[in-house]
Amino acid sequence: MNGRTAPLLAWLAVLACTRPAEGTFVGNPELTARYRSSETRIARGGRLVAPESFLLECDGEGDTALGSASFEFRGERSDDFVQIPEGSYCGVFFVVQELTVEFDDGGAALTSVTARDFDLVVPADIQVGPGDTFLLDLADDTWLDALAQYAIAGANEVEGDPDLADAFFGGLEESTVADAPEAPDTPLEGRLDLADYPVSPAGTPTSEPDCGAGVTFDLAFPVPPAAMATIGVDGVGWCEAGLQFTADLAPLTATQLDYASLGTYTVTYNGWGEGCGALHCGQLTDDAGAPVGLPCTVLAYCDGEGGLATATGYAW
Repeated sequence: MNGRTAPLLAWLAVLACTRPAEGTFVGNPELTARYRSSETRIARGGRLVAPESFLLECDGEGDTALGSASFEFRGERSDDFVQIPEGSYCGVFFVVQELTVEFDDGGAALTSVTARDFDLVVPADIQVGPGDTFLLDLADDTWLDALAQYAIAGANEVEGDPDLADAFFGGLEESTVADAPEAPDTPLEGRLDLADYPVSPAGTPTSEPDCGAGVTFDLAFPVPPAAMATIGVDGVGWCEAGLQFTADLAPLTATQLDYASLGTYTVTYNGWGEGCGALHCGQLTDDAGAPVGLPCTVLAYCDGEGGLATATGYAW
């Protein structure tokens, strides 16, 4: 180990376009990661790749192997995760092959900073119970500003640049391990009134009449600005996707991630991705209708044969 320390954490799986078992989106304890934008620099992506990762046992007699870990950042956050076993641990250890962060100042010039082949050790009191979620917060919200003092526009490697290396690894020492926020009870549609957003910029509605068993629709769901801000996009976003309702219209429930708070909400649905054969079936756009480079899924509920189809949630 090289003495550089930093922490971590986990959360939940996102919705796939194949039919899931009811209520199974949150279950096994999990770990994910993020790094944060600063006041003047916007996080745009990157990756953390570790061929080996471990939970550190408190007795010092051995570590619990987690296997390889790979987190691809979309904006600040990663949608990737590793499952972790229940128990008490005193930290996490990554054998890092690559950690890259990408950012800009709101303009066109993208800056990336990469460190390779180092040990990332996270001392922490980690108490893992059923369904717990944890987040690795890399550095703090001043890190990108510190890197920008020494990095130039384009690709930067910390090796061979002592000042940039000190800013990079010094920032990682401010990383923290935090429990995910408590799950709010209010569903997303209560936080962003669908009545104020009846159609997307492309004209895709958020609700449509005449739904029924097996019927397909194109529906849109407005994504709150706070969630879009986590991927560096201002204003309301839109998830637009084709979906198909189940043969019996029986209501299903799923626990979904609130991307802004990293808490969760419960959604009722009986329609989702229309057999697209991919993880997500639609396209996330900004409020002008321009794609932002992320796929997404719309969940919807049909309230009966010939009834009203309403978008009730989304995942990207």
